[in-house]
Amino acid sequence: MKLLFRYLGILLCSLPLTGVFGQELSHAAEMKGGLALFKNEVRGILEQHCIECHGQGDLEGDFDMSTRGSLFESGFVGGSAAESDLVDSITHRFEPFMPHEGDKLDEGSIEAIARWIDLGAPYDHPLVEGVTLKNQGPVEVTDRDRDYWAYRPITMPDFPVIQNDLWPRNEIDHFVLNQLEERGLSPNEEAKRRTLIRRLFLNAVGLPPSPNEVAVFVGDFKPGAYERLVERVLNSKHFGERWARHWMDISRFAETMGFETDFDRPFAYHYRDFLIKVFNQNMPYDQFVRWQIAGDQLDPEDPLALIATGFLGAGVISTVITEKEFESARYDELDDMVSTIGAAFLGTTIGCARCHDHKYDPIPTKDYYGLIANFTRTVRTYIDQDPFADQFEGQLAKFDLEKDRLYQELARYEESVMEPRFESWLKEGSFDIPADRWIVLSPDTFESMQDAEMNKLWDESMLVQSQFIDVDNENLVFEFETSLQNLAALRMETLTHPLLPNQGPGGDYEGGFTLLNLTVEVQDLSLEEPMWKKVELESAVATSEKNDQSFSAKAIFGHVSQGWSISENALGKDQAIVIWFKEPLGFRKSIRIRVKLSSGLNLHQMVGRPRFSVTHDRDAPVEVSSGVSMPAYQGMLKLFVGRQPETLLDKERTALRRWFGREDTGWQIIWRGIQEHELNRPKTQKLRIMVATDTSPPIWHRSAAKGFPSFYEETNFLERGDTEQKGAVAQPGFLQVLMRPGSQFPSDSGRDSRKRFSHWLTDVEAGAGSLLARVFVNRVWYHYFGRGIVETPNDFGKQGGDPSHPELLEWLAADFVEHGWDIKRLHQQILTSATFRQDSEFDAKKSNLDMHNRWLWRYVPRRFEVEVIRDSLLIVSGLLDRTQFGPGTRDPDMLRRSIYFYIKRSALIPEMVLFDWPEHLVSIGRRHSTTIGPQALHFLNSRQTRKYAEGFAQRLASWNDLDELVLQAYLIAFGRFPKTEEIELGKQFLTTQASSYREKGHNPNLAIVDYCQSLFSLNEFVYIR
Repeated sequence: MKLLFRYLGILLCSLPLTGVFGQELSHAAEMKGGLALFKNEVRGILEQHCIECHGQGDLEGDFDMSTRGSLFESGFVGGSAAESDLVDSITHRFEPFMPHEGDKLDEGSIEAIARWIDLGAPYDHPLVEGVTLKNQGPVEVTDRDRDYWAYRPITMPDFPVIQNDLWPRNEIDHFVLNQLEERGLSPNEEAKRRTLIRRLFLNAVGLPPSPNEVAVFVGDFKPGAYERLVERVLNSKHFGERWARHWMDISRFAETMGFETDFDRPFAYHYRDFLIKVFNQNMPYDQFVRWQIAGDQLDPEDPLALIATGFLGAGVISTVITEKEFESARYDELDDMVSTIGAAFLGTTIGCARCHDHKYDPIPTKDYYGLIANFTRTVRTYIDQDPFADQFEGQLAKFDLEKDRLYQELARYEESVMEPRFESWLKEGSFDIPADRWIVLSPDTFESMQDAEMNKLWDESMLVQSQFIDVDNENLVFEFETSLQNLAALRMETLTHPLLPNQGPGGDYEGGFTLLNLTVEVQDLSLEEPMWKKVELESAVATSEKNDQSFSAKAIFGHVSQGWSISENALGKDQAIVIWFKEPLGFRKSIRIRVKLSSGLNLHQMVGRPRFSVTHDRDAPVEVSSGVSMPAYQGMLKLFVGRQPETLLDKERTALRRWFGREDTGWQIIWRGIQEHELNRPKTQKLRIMVATDTSPPIWHRSAAKGFPSFYEETNFLERGDTEQKGAVAQPGFLQVLMRPGSQFPSDSGRDSRKRFSHWLTDVEAGAGSLLARVFVNRVWYHYFGRGIVETPNDFGKQGGDPSHPELLEWLAADFVEHGWDIKRLHQQILTSATFRQDSEFDAKKSNLDMHNRWLWRYVPRRFEVEVIRDSLLIVSGLLDRTQFGPGTRDPDMLRRSIYFYIKRSALIPEMVLFDWPEHLVSIGRRHSTTIGPQALHFLNSRQTRKYAEGFAQRLASWNDLDELVLQAYLIAFGRFPKTEEIELGKQFLTTQASSYREKGHNPNLAIVDYCQSLFSLNEFVYIR
């Protein structure tokens, strides 16, 4: 194993330590926390100890604390607790000590004041009554502000003068070479073809090329070979997966609500699929942007346009809040939408203007509230789409025709063959009905509180189908009518069916269920105005239980936090639960019974095919059995008492005929055909999608039960971002700094403000389109070079970086817009440039002039993101499942690409987090990249890596010659031939390991697995060069 450790050690010592871009609390969140701290603690401390001298009458030391403005004007508070004279005084570090001539404040008070200062020292209102706040007026946006490089209208720059006119391959290279030559630098040579194709594939599609693809490209000497390869790669179906994953970082996409409860959003994955599809289809970027803001208003009939609005709803939202938090939670949600729009599309920190005018960029608070007013009524909702509705209707019509034919055949058989014997049986048969017979109820009304599809089957069971999961406390309701008396118990059978997952009997992916609660109510129909009365339940027993407490039959009484669930070996089999009534059930005439079922979580945890029965016998067996239908039982009672067939109702006669038919072979054959036909009922292909809209009910969550309104009819200006300090109503608007003087947009109709906003956002002439284009081309550049032309992709403001190549950025943006916002054309330009095609050879002299390669004299190697690392392991091992689209999974053993992992914010995949998978809470413009020991240990010890190594070894199993085996291993893993030293080292490793395994009585072929695992751990495997 020494050689294996040697290989793995390379990863520990040779991965570069790159900068870590930590995520800090948003400015708005800090101010919100500071305001709460002021209200709860600091206000009282200042009023008790400070305001007498520093807020009323003659001010001591000209230090006025009555308002926040006067506090900061004093210069005494500082920008943080560490640099605050006030903190120095109250801690008695420096004189004057405060409180003056009083005892030193306790440590808790000092800590509260220091923390409040660090959080921005916000006030909710002045400390002294009657003080008028000094109105400094809002920030005025000037033409000088608009002349900042990021906010100017796009202009097409002239090509710069260059000396080496043989090097450029396209326009990009002129701008790069000009900067290099001005600094006495020259570009590197073009990379070798094997390096170039690997770099291209890993960057553009996130997968390494196959040995055959490498060989074809290396051997293609016709002019334009590389350009043809680029075109083929950009048309790969995997291109969309690669660039969708980048956008998922930017859009803070995840599939759960966040916060401590972190409830699932099971239909959010459609937004991920939308991204893959539109990047593959090369949707123009301006349309891509508009759809994500207002697809439901722009193209309401297009499912993709609706799905695109999932961008707005991808952020976190608290679902368990108090009534006092309702309004602030809604403003937090609006802030998440607008802050993400600002970061993702405009590279602007809009959220910093929530509590006050932006400190660095020309964004007044007025503009912030105008922006969020565009989304006043926007909420997350579910919409059902059926892309195959016509096909389903045709299948259902055909199914119903065949069903009718079978029932007609049964009726003909009963009338022509069975009728004489049946009539004789009615007059002379035995009607001793066993007391323990279960009597099957037929529901005459049934309802799903969540619109699940419910179908009554031939045996009075109800097939409940829904792929849609909402959170609710009451899912299914069934009602029955009967004249039976003295009912002792209710039985609910949970039956299997082919349309249920794993045959059922439940709706989750394994066929299980968790029934949180079952209640029974009854009406006395002899009364003029019958009222529902809850039936007291005594006990419950089931054919299967997951345990004898939290998942037992008795759990349906609601005394525990879980509910009745069946054991694993009961999945795929019929089950039953019997609930005994505390007192016999029945009234003088007929009664009406209502049964309510709740899964407590969602419909996927509901029983999939329930059937209800009752019995008179307290000793009735707890079993699954066909029982006798209610009409047949009532008919038997009549015949048992009076032997008068003519008194039978039609439904009783029909039911008795079928009861009698159980003994007739011919009837049984036809009846089985009906049953088999029912099992093949067509299934709807409806899709439930999560969208953002202003016109549909919001997604239900726990706080809705407390009255959370999800949105308010108006958006108000808030002083310091505090919902208790409301100002005037904000009208939908835009950022002034991105408005051109004299430009006009159609007035807001009140219901289409997002549509109007989306057009402003993409308007190059009068709106934000110029900045929008600059930000996007910079993002694409960043992902290909590991560094943007602007280093801060999410911040083009004064606190962000300046462009290293401003004319290049301007040309890329202008050309991008001029050619119809064509995304793939932008990629093609970058990928075919000489700049991208340089080798990564290090040159000490050049490095002395440009240590960080700001001027692009070489291609800098960098480590892949975790998705590329994992996907490369899958494809090299031969295990990759290329299936696209559909729901994801949290199973770390999934064999699909990593983009199909289900992203649960509170339970991220550990193997992904190890390699810097983001938290998916806010927009991420660039991931941080860490180098830690556990990453190398993961390659050595993880079960997944071993499985990938075993797959890789299987691909090499046909080569017995060690030289050939090592050669093929390098071609598959790295796309190149091994060096002589590498061949010798590989052979030595394989020979030594195989010998060791033989001595211990193990399979010597395990040495190949070890060798494959060691190759995975080499630097070269996880780096783009």
